[in-house]
Amino acid sequence: MKKILVVLCVLSALSLMANEADYFRPNFNLMPTINPNKLTIGHTLSFSSGISSNYTSNYESKYTNHISYEFSPKLSIQVDLSIVNYGMTNFNKDFSIESNGNNDTKLIPEFRMDWKPTENSSVTIEFKRYNGYNSPRYWY
Repeated sequence: MKKILVVLCVLSALSLMANEADYFRPNFNLMPTINPNKLTIGHTLSFSSGISSNYTSNYESKYTNHISYEFSPKLSIQVDLSIVNYGMTNFNKDFSIESNGNNDTKLIPEFRMDWKPTENSSVTIEFKRYNGYNSPRYWY
């Protein structure tokens, strides 16, 4: 019984010393420069489909996460991360549907940074993916 009491006293003393020395109080402030009041997050979900007279149809679904952060009135960034699923199908005159096997899913990142060093000048750096026809439908 005396051994258990001695062990408990030693553990209690060590615990009190550790608390006094701040050994077990880590700083979990991982992003001290990010102000949550300047952060904006939004979401978009869309679905579209179409059918043509040559017995084909297409579909696409898209989820986008929009993130923007304003470092200052002169500097801001926007990031869009999209997950796009698309494909085509064929059907006969009796409307029996068969897949073309071209169902695909892609992750599409987009980025924009706006900087206005003076009142009469601005710099924009932007990354977007397009199919070469200046259309946002870049996954075909």
